[in-house]
Amino acid sequence: MSKLLWHVLQEVSGMQCRLITLIPEGLEPPRPIDKLRFVKAVAGGLICCKIDWIIFDHLSLARIQRFVPKTLRRPYGLFLYSVEAWFPLSSGLKEILQQARVRIAISNYTAKRVAAANPDIGPIEVCHLAVLPSGQLDRKSLTNGQPLSNPDLDVSLLARIRPNSILIVGRMFSRERHKGHDQLIEGWPSLKARVPDAQLVIVGRGDDV
Repeated sequence: MSKLLWHVLQEVSGMQCRLITLIPEGLEPPRPIDKLRFVKAVAGGLICCKIDWIIFDHLSLARIQRFVPKTLRRPYGLFLYSVEAWFPLSSGLKEILQQARVRIAISNYTAKRVAAANPDIGPIEVCHLAVLPSGQLDRKSLTNGQPLSNPDLDVSLLARIRPNSILIVGRMFSRERHKGHDQLIEGWPSLKARVPDAQLVIVGRGDDV
């Protein structure tokens, strides 16, 4: 999702965006030095007036606003995913949401859950996720020449996906079982009984695979 967002922002801005990442490629979770580097890059850019506006692709990343004097802050927007804002937020996180110029949920369901739990944060836009247009999976990044696609992508796997397929995409960590993998697998025999040629496609990695 982050790669798609970066691709679109670069396209609509005429390649005038700057990418600041918290987690180096291949690492998770972030180390203390990664957090310090991230704070320094974003806060430094704001203080030096090198940033006009910001899109945070996670609510937790927007906490950095607290490190910047109000007079130096810039307009910002942020994306909302599942449980990070499904429940009543702390006063600090709620303030960050309220002050955002735009709040974008990745589904109508998430938007409704966030609004129900935090009704005073303001309107929430919905932007459904997508994939890069056909032929652009191997397009080079507009910044550093790195491929936008996963280097481990096996195109032959795509040819094995049949018409009657259900696809679930998401990290599979034992601490994030709310994503629905377990429920989908448990209900699969019942679905197969009704649709014999149904196919379940699971995409993701984690300690709960």
